[in-house]
Amino acid sequence: MTVGRRNDANDADIHQKIQKWIDEQQWDELEAFVHAHPRIAHDTTFPNGWTLLHCVTSTANTPIDLIRMVAAANPDAMGIPDERFQDLPFHFVCRNLQTSAAKLHVLLQHGSSNWLLQRNEFGGTPLHSACNHNARLEALQALVQATDAQILRVRTFQGHHCVTTLWQSYSSTIPGHLCVANLLLVDKKQDVEELPRHFQLFWDKCQYLALSSYTASASPPDLLHAFLRCNVPIHLLKVAVRLVKDEAFLTRDKDGLIPLHWVLQNRPYPHLHEADVIQALLQHGEAAISVAQEFPLMMAIRHKIPWSRGIRLVWEAYPSAIQSRSKEGWFPFLLAAVVGGKPLPSLETIFQLLRSQPDLLLTSSSTKEGGK
Repeated sequence: MTVGRRNDANDADIHQKIQKWIDEQQWDELEAFVHAHPRIAHDTTFPNGWTLLHCVTSTANTPIDLIRMVAAANPDAMGIPDERFQDLPFHFVCRNLQTSAAKLHVLLQHGSSNWLLQRNEFGGTPLHSACNHNARLEALQALVQATDAQILRVRTFQGHHCVTTLWQSYSSTIPGHLCVANLLLVDKKQDVEELPRHFQLFWDKCQYLALSSYTASASPPDLLHAFLRCNVPIHLLKVAVRLVKDEAFLTRDKDGLIPLHWVLQNRPYPHLHEADVIQALLQHGEAAISVAQEFPLMMAIRHKIPWSRGIRLVWEAYPSAIQSRSKEGWFPFLLAAVVGGKPLPSLETIFQLLRSQPDLLLTSSSTKEGGK
């Protein structure tokens, strides 16, 4: 390769030579070439629309000094998406942070934090890439802090929060899958400290991302609220209710709602999982049942949850609530008739409640007569 040929930025031979050096890890040769021809860092005609920075960040073995040299030679390359999946060099480097976040810090020193908010073809930010490839906690913290937590509000095109991406990645590994399966098989509270180290590392990252997404002042007691706001998968929520302290079930949000009340009011999960979520919060948070401004039974009826998808569960958890009255003075079966909704869910709720305690119908009638 001659110096004269270097003047042609589109020379495929140069690209092949560079890729060969990378594949064979001949870093000294590549570093010497970049030092002699710094304009190569501005070349955007590599295959797939890559720049040299894409090339050197695409592999985990590239020396950090070489990445620093290439990034400094053309910082704007950090904002150039490739032609395959619209990945930035930030996406590439975030897939190789299993042992150290040093290379990420190099890019952050030379690039704009706004580029961290840019999504690839799948809607993923560099944070999603980091979560999907078991990046260290310090790397996730660096990404969040560099964007003042704005990156936590960006979801994939499928609506996945970064916590969901982290969960999908961990639970798809054999050790992670086995650990989660064992957790879900044991229907009682667990101590994180007694679980495998790989789970503890995963859980630390989960807590950090969820709590940082919730509020700036969030603490461990807010974890259930944080997971619910992130709309995490149902199995992750089931894991969480086995690990959090009892106070997490009783912690109120800014509107005064504990996690169970928030689920009944907002119904964040699809119909298929609605009963599972309610059951998980009831089964592992029994003390939360009688704390509300309004009994969970009343809240479930008011928000038109069908009998089979939640009302039966909250009634069985606290049967005496059937004798309580709503703030309007209605018994639960009357409230179900008043709020309406689709005919079948309302009728089934009314029927089942009256079936369990039919004398309430007489009590209701006598109350009305006494009021005349």
